[in-house]
Amino acid sequence: MSGITPLTPPLSPLAQFEAGLTHGGITIAPEAPPARRFPPRLGAGSDTQHALATTGTVYSATHVSTRAGSHMLALIDLTDGGRLLARLRGETDASAAIGAQVALATDRQDDEPALTFTRIAEGAR
Repeated sequence: MSGITPLTPPLSPLAQFEAGLTHGGITIAPEAPPARRFPPRLGAGSDTQHALATTGTVYSATHVSTRAGSHMLALIDLTDGGRLLARLRGETDASAAIGAQVALATDRQDDEPALTFTRIAEGAR
């Protein structure tokens, strides 16, 4: 079997995204048609991974209650453009969170990296 190299399958967009979170960043990869869509994503024609900003501003927020507990979800306008949905740690009032400056936090949920942001202290900007 000389000359034959086994193929290593590429990571899925979800796996690449989770790997970026594990290392404290947000990494997205271009989708290759006919890939299953997983936001955030890049359009076809791009062939490299991109690191997104880890800071932003809360555009909208809502409080979510479940049997397992409650948490805040927010649409975050990233500093370098783009918008994503993430958990917002440490907030209890959705309307007070709107307009807040936030940064990516390293959180895990069910032993997997979770996309979570936390408010940046006023003096830290």
